[in-house]
Amino acid sequence: MNSSNIQIWYSVPENINLSSESSQNKFQVKISDNTPELPAELEQKVADSLTNASKNGKNVTNNPILFLKEPVVEDNGTITMNTDVRGFNYTYAFNRDKNLYHLVDELNKNKLLSISTHVHLLTKDNKLLFGTKKNQFNQISGFSGFPNVDEDSDIVNGERVLDVYKTIVNRLRPEIGYLVDSIDSIIPLGITYVNTLGLRGTDNDFLVKIDEMSYKAKKRFEENSQFKKELHSVDFEPKKVNEFLLWANSNGRVMSRYAMGCVYQEVMNQFGKKEGKKTFEIIQQTGATIAKNNQTKYFHRN
Repeated sequence: MNSSNIQIWYSVPENINLSSESSQNKFQVKISDNTPELPAELEQKVADSLTNASKNGKNVTNNPILFLKEPVVEDNGTITMNTDVRGFNYTYAFNRDKNLYHLVDELNKNKLLSISTHVHLLTKDNKLLFGTKKNQFNQISGFSGFPNVDEDSDIVNGERVLDVYKTIVNRLRPEIGYLVDSIDSIIPLGITYVNTLGLRGTDNDFLVKIDEMSYKAKKRFEENSQFKKELHSVDFEPKKVNEFLLWANSNGRVMSRYAMGCVYQEVMNQFGKKEGKKTFEIIQQTGATIAKNNQTKYFHRN
């Protein structure tokens, strides 16, 4: 059986608002202090990939990011994701370098799927905002990006964790500017995996409510290194969202698979399974394939 483009690996079972205090959150991303060493031959492949990138004029910034190591754990009302830390070099090598696309078994065995963040903004007048990513084939998309562990980690009960609230703020600021200061609440939604060569990975999805009207946000939004000036807005109501999904994947337009996974997650979270099922079916009509489970062997015991 072919693996679906979009896979919903985990959905948060309730509506949780993140606190700016890491210790108060029921949603935790733990960071291991013992990231396992990789086989020497894999390390060499990464080194060779970076050497080739440099020769071709590409500057790969090796910020410390997170890699998902285990399935999500729910215990006594707390949701925990367990992660390892490695440099961005590894995501570049295995998910950007076409010469290494085929090493899926090695990626699974050594837990080399990075986990980024994906945010959809919900305005004061109940509209979702989407941008156009000029650095990713002009796809219609949400916002945010890879956590920077050096900047965004914290210690809670003696364990290193990602300060998720701070992560969202830090990742959004260079993309949405002043709108960061109007954040009202951050709702975690779950994990979406995208099985697209060159962009393969997992996202932690979030719905971020902002205390700003959509027309003001669209007027004041500024073009930046990742996004064009224009923002798209859609009423956050299932029927309108589903219509937008079809529009965003027609007449030459393309919506990010990560964004579509996040749309499904937020409809499920805010409107329930009945409406989520309709959105799931609409996503299939766009030409994407979507599954509500992990169809990879990523968490299999080796």
